[in-house]
Amino acid sequence: MYRLCLLGCVVLLVACGEKAPDEGAIRVSVKYGSFKPACVRVEAKDAKGNQAATDILSSQFKNVEKNEVLVAVRRKADWDATLGITVSSYAEGSGNQCSGEAVERFTNASLTVVPKKFTRFDVTLEAVDEDRDGSPTGIEWAGLSDCDDTRSDIHPGALETCTGTEDLNCNQRMGCQEQDCVNTSCDDGNPCTDDDRCTGIGPTAQCMGAERTCSKAATCMQTSGTCNKATGECEFKPQSYGSACVDSQTCTINDFCDGSGACVSGTPTPCPARTCFLPATSGCVANNDCIYPPDPAQVNTACVDPANQRPGWCRTGDGACSTFPYRPSNFDPDAVPAADIAALITTAEVTFNTDTLTWAPENAVTNRNTLKPRLITTLNGGLSAVLLPVSSLTLGGTLRFVGSAPIILAVYGDANPGQSIQANGRFDSGATVRGAGGNHSQCGSATGVNGGVTSSKGEGGGGGGNATAGAAGGVGYSGGTTRSGGNPQNNDPLLLQGGCAGGDGGGTGTMAGGRGGAGGGALQLSVARTLTLQKPLSTSGGGGAGAIASRTSG
Repeated sequence: MYRLCLLGCVVLLVACGEKAPDEGAIRVSVKYGSFKPACVRVEAKDAKGNQAATDILSSQFKNVEKNEVLVAVRRKADWDATLGITVSSYAEGSGNQCSGEAVERFTNASLTVVPKKFTRFDVTLEAVDEDRDGSPTGIEWAGLSDCDDTRSDIHPGALETCTGTEDLNCNQRMGCQEQDCVNTSCDDGNPCTDDDRCTGIGPTAQCMGAERTCSKAATCMQTSGTCNKATGECEFKPQSYGSACVDSQTCTINDFCDGSGACVSGTPTPCPARTCFLPATSGCVANNDCIYPPDPAQVNTACVDPANQRPGWCRTGDGACSTFPYRPSNFDPDAVPAADIAALITTAEVTFNTDTLTWAPENAVTNRNTLKPRLITTLNGGLSAVLLPVSSLTLGGTLRFVGSAPIILAVYGDANPGQSIQANGRFDSGATVRGAGGNHSQCGSATGVNGGVTSSKGEGGGGGGNATAGAAGGVGYSGGTTRSGGNPQNNDPLLLQGGCAGGDGGGTGTMAGGRGGAGGGALQLSVARTLTLQKPLSTSGGGGAGAIASRTSG
């Protein structure tokens, strides 16, 4: 037996044939069918206002095999003999109590308790639950009934997603219509939409996505298409016959669509003839990959550079249309703008200094302001040099170059100087003057050894070196010491580099040794057309100075 107490009453779960208590009791029988309530509540009260209630959870049911709950309610002595009994069933329980709305309620307001006897109150629940999901149906009540008693997954409180297409929780809403689904991700079932979202609130809400754009198509297909809702794939229609396209053949132009999605080859485009070159060996105009070998027969013939429309001559070697018909080894003649090339006109002997880029005397150069000399780094060897670009030479006297940098005189035309051009080492007013690029910092051991004094006789210094070793200095007498000349430098003929100074002569206290001769310079004369020389070009080193007898030692 199971015993449960009420306030003012005692509730006993009794068996059939059990003897009633002396004060009498009410036997309550609650029978149920397919719907097993989660909780049963028994309430008792009398006319004096005495009342009490107790909740019996389904886990406390004892006669589960008979689908019946038996309860005995015993009256206490101070209660009336007539009691009102109410039996309620519930679909929910919380803790040790019934919760939610009552599914069914049965009341007998006048049951007389007879001493030593049971007064019966039989209740049969009408609610059913054929799918055994705990949700009742078949009756009208304040809560939600099971809307499909054939499926256990459909009942009030069932879990639904915002993507769902069925009303599983019996609230007459589904998917995006649920309360918490506003603007959440969903699936509208259309493979041709993206970023599907729940739009709207309540029964009118629906899952909507953005229509997928078709923006990429194959050659000869329309640029925009439609999405196949069965597959989610973009489909494109062919472009009309004659629409322009580009086929797989690189050497055709005016290719066109055939109306069925294929590109038809158009007109062949062979490489046209090109000045300075033989016919193309491969490539075509349409693909911009024509390959032309140089034509040796056209070297030194006039042409126009197609890149900048600058006139020039077909160049030997690479066939380019260049301002020079050959490529100098150490500078690019085409890198000089045409506006920087002017005629060099002098009226007398003139000297150009490669350190200051100035002329002396200035008035001997009639157009010095139009000349554009510039310091460059040579393409071979990486040495510094001064490039003086001119269109022609008209000299009124010797043209001399001095300074620490060698000189490249580039003539973009014919050259007929008619005067001597020099980069010599020399004496000038008692001082040694090096030729352009002579006595440079790389001389080192190529400088001649200074002379000494033996037996009060001065001896000459050695000569400066360049491509070969410098000569030895003279001795003061037959038993004197020879002073060696400078070592040879790099003898690469393509390197533009001046010579080195000779050693100073030996001196005594009453006679100072003479200064060694200055190194010769480095001069490059590059002419685009015809060179005519009437007087020499010279880059020789200078001779040494004699001793100065009147000079005293400091």
